[in-house]
Amino acid sequence: MTKGTKERVLRELVNTAWLQEFRRKLYVKAKAEPKFRFYSLYDKTYRMDVLAEAWRKVKANGGTSGIDGETCEVIEEQGLDGYLAELQLEMQQERYQPQAVKRVYIPKANGKKRPLGIPTIRDRIVQTAFLLVLEPIFEADFAETSYGFRPEKSAHDAVREIYKYLNWGCEEVYDVDLEKYFDTVEHHKLMKLIARRIVDKQILHVIKLWLGCGYVEDGEHKQSKRGTPQGGVISPLLANIYLNPVDQAFKRNGLGAIRNGSIHLIRYADDMLVLAQRELETGINLLERYVERLGLRLNPEDAGAENGTTSERGLPWVSILSGQEQENREAVGIGITKSYKSAAMSGESAKTHTPLDSAAGEGSGSERKSVFAWLGRILSPWK
Repeated sequence: MTKGTKERVLRELVNTAWLQEFRRKLYVKAKAEPKFRFYSLYDKTYRMDVLAEAWRKVKANGGTSGIDGETCEVIEEQGLDGYLAELQLEMQQERYQPQAVKRVYIPKANGKKRPLGIPTIRDRIVQTAFLLVLEPIFEADFAETSYGFRPEKSAHDAVREIYKYLNWGCEEVYDVDLEKYFDTVEHHKLMKLIARRIVDKQILHVIKLWLGCGYVEDGEHKQSKRGTPQGGVISPLLANIYLNPVDQAFKRNGLGAIRNGSIHLIRYADDMLVLAQRELETGINLLERYVERLGLRLNPEDAGAENGTTSERGLPWVSILSGQEQENREAVGIGITKSYKSAAMSGESAKTHTPLDSAAGEGSGSERKSVFAWLGRILSPWK
């Protein structure tokens, strides 16, 4: 390693250390004061060390170019330092304007296609910088039962929670997702939820720009009146902010207590599972009420069979386990990377009422395996 390379690596480590500590402080503050509203954040998003870290993440994630055709390779050839300096000046002078996203389609398991919005590299860098600053604040608010697109959370964790509740006797299951969720989020409601924590006007202004920048499809620019582009760096965080009231409603109502039926919600982005020992309808009604308040709709197409042996739909968000052998399903291994959070803490609705009386036993090894076999059958369509 040359002297110049060593100096660059040391400089990057110092800069990353500052960012990690800053994120840790944001999380601690947000966790300690649930009603505190953060201000003076925008100037942190265009610090050069933050932009440099955002660039590293964007480049590492790869992906195709946006509507301008600009790639990471082109940016580096023309000079990364000058590129980031120009972007920093745009943001500092509040001249930054996002471009429309490029709409592409990817196939879904049911044969349909899912729209994705691909931002330009420039917009991905700014969104990542915003994510680095905003994520720890909202992470302090999110419920433990939300598993999608979160640090230290994974689909493996969600599956392990499902196994736990099944073995607790929560044998009634309601399986549902939201219809065209990323396309139907209401902008004004989302901005109100963000404003509960953020009062920095420029932060809110730029987020509004992203929500309203529209998309380009077949050479035509179309405006976005609802939704968050699925494919944007910031979109998963915004999606979790929007659905957090649903998670909190289950927590606030104390439905998990045995006296109330031991009703539990597991959510991975817009896929949700309600499990209960009894009184499942109470959980269903609560879920449907809050989904309706948010202006969303449950998906009427993804219904499974109402029995404990088969399911036509399955759980797409836990499909990562579908290829494992049955005996391995009992022990879901995970790896946890330390983050600011761990350091700081050092109707025709789509549903499956699934009684598991025939599948769940009293707790012996063979009886527990029958529960895992039931989940395996649910997962099998998603191999």
